[in-house]
Amino acid sequence: MSLRPSELRDVARALEPELAGAVVQKVRAPWPERLELELRQPGRTVRMLVSVESGLGRLSVIDARTVSQDTAPSPWLLRARKELTGRRLSAIRATGPGQVRLSFEKGGSGRSIVA
Repeated sequence: MSLRPSELRDVARALEPELAGAVVQKVRAPWPERLELELRQPGRTVRMLVSVESGLGRLSVIDARTVSQDTAPSPWLLRARKELTGRRLSAIRATGPGQVRLSFEKGGSGRSIVA
């Protein structure tokens, strides 16, 4: 079941102080509507799931990587990897009902994902 807008807002508020400053090490898309970010902080690695699947939309921290389909990376995933790997997570904000923005910084340049 998808997170309700109030739940998504609460998750974003809870995750931001815990993960702000973490560096993106890996970007995966085990399914077309899922994005997994492996974030590194001193002493720990955290995996974040962003899902826009119908009826399963959510933002969460996960323990293990999702088993993926054995397909070649899509052009979108290749671009996401290029743009996000090595960037620091600077903000997680609920920006509308059922919408979240993840912001990343590196060398004064910013990128965002809106899901």
